[in-house]
Amino acid sequence: MQTSGQAAPRSTARVVDRIRPESSRIGGLVWLAFMVGMWFAFFGALAADRLDAVQAWVRDLPLVAELGLWLLAFPFLLGTAVWESSWALPLRALLIAAFAVGWTLISIPRSRP
Repeated sequence: MQTSGQAAPRSTARVVDRIRPESSRIGGLVWLAFMVGMWFAFFGALAADRLDAVQAWVRDLPLVAELGLWLLAFPFLLGTAVWESSWALPLRALLIAAFAVGWTLISIPRSRP
């Protein structure tokens, strides 16, 4: 129950907007271009049969650098690990296609309602 001397409570949306301002559309488009470019590079390395070299290079990094790279390039290194696994070819291809489509779709910038 409010008395006449108390201010109305602030809405949660306003607090959130002050803490995390609305992101720009340009940043989202840059991120989408990065994702699409990285998937093109991934499939280029796959076509050139170079993913084994990428996996070996990442595995040979110092542990801290390897963990940092996994954080920065997770979907691509996950795709590399799946491709280099001993799973059946159709399963590997399906998983990598799902990773590429899924991560690209969630990277598409959307306008706020």
